[in-house]
Amino acid sequence: MRLVPLVLGALASLATHALVLDLAADASAVQDALATPYDYIVVGGGTAGLAVASRLGAGDSSSTVLVLEAGGNGQGDPRVDIPGFAGAALGTQFDWGFSTTSQSNANGRSVYWPRGKVLGGSSAINFLVSTRPNAAEQDIWANLAGSSAWTWNSLLPYYKAAEKGSSPGSNSQAQVPTWAAASHGTSGPIKTSFAPYMASSFAAFFKALRARGKPAATDLHSGANAGVNHAPSTIDPSTHTRSYSADSFPSPTVALASNVVVVVNAQVTQIDWRAGTTGDVVADGVSFVPTGGGDTLSVTATREVILSAGAVQSPQLLELSGVGAPSILNPLGISTVVDLAGVGENLQDHPEIVDVYRLKPGIPSLDQLSDATVMGDALAQYSTGQGILTEALYPLAFLRLGDFLTSTERAVVSTLGSQANNPQLNSRQFSASSQMYSANVPVMELLSINVYFGDSLAEPGQAYVSLAGGLQHSLSRGSIHIASSNPLSPPVIDPKYLQSPLDTYLLAKAGAYLRKTAAQAKLAAVVASEKEPGLAVQSDDDWMTWVRSTVRTEYVPPHPVGTCSMQPRQYGGVVSPSLKVYGTANVRVVDVSVVPIHVSSHTQSVACASPSRSLLFRSAASSRILTLALTLADAIAEKAAALILAGQ
Repeated sequence: MRLVPLVLGALASLATHALVLDLAADASAVQDALATPYDYIVVGGGTAGLAVASRLGAGDSSSTVLVLEAGGNGQGDPRVDIPGFAGAALGTQFDWGFSTTSQSNANGRSVYWPRGKVLGGSSAINFLVSTRPNAAEQDIWANLAGSSAWTWNSLLPYYKAAEKGSSPGSNSQAQVPTWAAASHGTSGPIKTSFAPYMASSFAAFFKALRARGKPAATDLHSGANAGVNHAPSTIDPSTHTRSYSADSFPSPTVALASNVVVVVNAQVTQIDWRAGTTGDVVADGVSFVPTGGGDTLSVTATREVILSAGAVQSPQLLELSGVGAPSILNPLGISTVVDLAGVGENLQDHPEIVDVYRLKPGIPSLDQLSDATVMGDALAQYSTGQGILTEALYPLAFLRLGDFLTSTERAVVSTLGSQANNPQLNSRQFSASSQMYSANVPVMELLSINVYFGDSLAEPGQAYVSLAGGLQHSLSRGSIHIASSNPLSPPVIDPKYLQSPLDTYLLAKAGAYLRKTAAQAKLAAVVASEKEPGLAVQSDDDWMTWVRSTVRTEYVPPHPVGTCSMQPRQYGGVVSPSLKVYGTANVRVVDVSVVPIHVSSHTQSVACASPSRSLLFRSAASSRILTLALTLADAIAEKAAALILAGQ
């Protein structure tokens, strides 16, 4: 296909020399840079936004590309760079810190939704896990989109184009991940590798799952992800630092000539439309303000406006710009420019539960870094490229229904997953979800976390392992909509957790399965006792009650998907298979909000102010984070750049 060489050629010249300007620090330089129009304006400097900007700039040297990012630059900050500090940026200036509405099926709780507010987006604050979907899931997505251009085979070259993978080396537990070189890229901008440190609890979790008869997955990038394996991480193996989308750009103090300009601390407030157009509306450019408020600035786009603001803020910007349902827009005084009811609908997430276990004395975990001496030793080891601060999440298990449910329990799934029990799903979504469940693809992800990750408080001086279960194919459907015409007001996020009774049941079964796994000899050798949910939880009803009290997101987006869905317009779609917003001539959405149905994959991440301070999950509020990977958003960006460069 003609599109693949275009992107691969762009990648070969990806020594990006973008000019990065800070609106907060040098407004006059920004105004000078905006004196002339840009060919392309990209809204959002996260994973997808920086990737598509890089490809467009490299693929067409005669074009000019502007990226507007609401956050600052976190490069060089240890909370961003050091793998073992993953999560430390949550709740800081690098995090939007959104919350959901009260969830009626989850005991009325509001759930914290962190999102990256920094150059690199959530790829700068996530937990560095790199996986890809199952091939069958990708094909179901393509069928919903109505285009073979988004099948597994069509998208695989773009997955690989984003990656520079390193094969497994030795690690502290002498475990050798299985790895298929043919599934990995060799020259992409995002480096993936396997950490030299593996926690003993990680090794024990892997062995316990294998002892329960779970198959080994050959490679979690291969499209055949069912089973247990060790996931690579987005870590540069030469520096042992985070490899993420902002790596393509130099420090803001380095100003090199380029056709790509990045402005940080610039929050886009709306798309500006060209006056007097007929037919599909034409974007003239965008307006933006200094992050937090200030005088409005505008910039013109001669070709396209590309929204890469993520599953929360891409639909928000469309609605603020008059693209959406009139019933949402008109009461807020916003004139409807394009009547597009699907904007903000079809929200899907990976809901999660976590069992927590106290570790036996002498078994290390990240909890122990709260001790200054232990932290000092860890930093000394890290300086040599070794030790616990090099680690990221390691073993993952992607389980099919038959891998963790009995035949009797699978009969319950058929009842709870029926159309009658899930009226929130339209016929197409129900059919696609049914295909997911019948295609023998992974339904549940299990992983271990080498730190307290529970729902209450860690006990001082205690080390923990947390065992998480994330539902990959939730039947619940939520929404994200604006409630104000003020662009600085956050949108209303309502994932409708546990709307489907099947979601509650499967998460309860995952919790019980994890308890049985903890009792396996290999894991029991390092586990002292169960902390959460506690042995008072025994029956199915007990487990489901506990799920309602603790369910949360798998955290650090873009696990949420679907709010600018790639489907036919008449079925609630927002973008076409070329990612153009219906009813517009030159606006595209390039991020995971376009994914029409969720997949079994991470979509791209403990609490310290500096490395010298005590760290890691010192309260329940700071402990509710998980992880995402770069691969899905990067592949979408790779594909989008190829489409644009090919004139599609």
